[in-house]
Amino acid sequence: MDGAAPTRPSITEDLSAWLRQGFSTLWPDADLSGVAIEAVPTADERHGDYQANAAMPLAKVLREKPRAIAERFVAESAPHPLVASMEVAGPGFINLTLDEAALAGRLDAFGPAGRFNAPEPGRGRSLVLDYSSPNVAKPMHIGHIRSTVIGAALDRLHRFLGYRVISDNHLGDWGTQFGLLLIGFQAWADREAYAQDPIAELERIYRESYARSQEDPAWLEAARVALVELQGGHAGHRELWESFVASSLGEFERIYQRLGVRFDLVRGESFYQDRLAETVDALIQAGIARESEGAVVADLEPYGLPPCLLQKKDGATLYITRDLAAAIYRYRTYRFDRLLYVVGAEQSLHFQQLFKMLEVLGFPWADSCIHVPFGLIRFKEGRMSTRLGRVILLEEVLERAVELAHEIIREKNPALEHKEKAA
Repeated sequence: MDGAAPTRPSITEDLSAWLRQGFSTLWPDADLSGVAIEAVPTADERHGDYQANAAMPLAKVLREKPRAIAERFVAESAPHPLVASMEVAGPGFINLTLDEAALAGRLDAFGPAGRFNAPEPGRGRSLVLDYSSPNVAKPMHIGHIRSTVIGAALDRLHRFLGYRVISDNHLGDWGTQFGLLLIGFQAWADREAYAQDPIAELERIYRESYARSQEDPAWLEAARVALVELQGGHAGHRELWESFVASSLGEFERIYQRLGVRFDLVRGESFYQDRLAETVDALIQAGIARESEGAVVADLEPYGLPPCLLQKKDGATLYITRDLAAAIYRYRTYRFDRLLYVVGAEQSLHFQQLFKMLEVLGFPWADSCIHVPFGLIRFKEGRMSTRLGRVILLEEVLERAVELAHEIIREKNPALEHKEKAA
């Protein structure tokens, strides 16, 4: 394996070789080849760390009592640097207790910073890891915990394996909800509430704006127009949107610090706005996409997949268009060997369509893009929905976990100082 470190015998192998050498030295004329001489971990730590049972089968070969064979080995054999003490037990068991200092030295010899001689198959290779990815202007809920934690684990594992990892928190900051937020904020915002708790106020506005859009076609059309204007660079909308993003980033970072999660990049879908037109044009030129009633649609039926809307007739782009532009940008920038998306299983079709379009565009790295799925959290009433007010906030879950941990600590370790309990 590339990057594999030189191997060395395990402790069991090392001790077994020492036992075989010791018996051969003490009984040089005996043929010991037919006897299994080996060290095995003890089942009960009161009998030491390892045990050798070879004296029993050796008794027939050496024509001596097993205990006498074991006692002679303990008294006369050359010492082993890992063995602190030996004793004979029962009919002839040899119990071995390891030397802690020598054992620690053996661990130190494996390599720096606790690597313990682990291979590094990723050395010289790059990985882009897309995970967590909450939506701006909404609080993080319990549904974000798995993408965040699974992604962070994959991040650390790949770094340990020697990969150059670029962890990217791909924020949802450019979708349909911002049209609803913009017109709702302008109509109903409580500026004092927004200053004190911006995410809570934005969540309230979004729910109310969404509810109105379901009853009032004119409101829905105004939201659509506001979104197109935002994506087109409208100065007033852009300023308000930037305040939504800044407020959200502060809230997200507070949660990430608590979880011990960090990212190399925090980029929203908006980062790829300037690359969307060329992405859509490339798909049209490749014959994958075509105009249909003013919109642009990718025809994926020849590949066993349903068609995919890339651009609405008003010019607004969709999540998959931005994902296409992001994947192309990431490869051009980082030359990744692998791109992982840690996203719920309900998005499987999205990624099948995404990867197929990259493949048909002729990118040889398309098969290096991998969806890492996980399941949904559902309520009795159905899946979570911010716009319907059906969510469990992630911060509330973390607070409850801390409370439960405190209860267990108070019960099990009442004498601990307050600082230690808090830690």
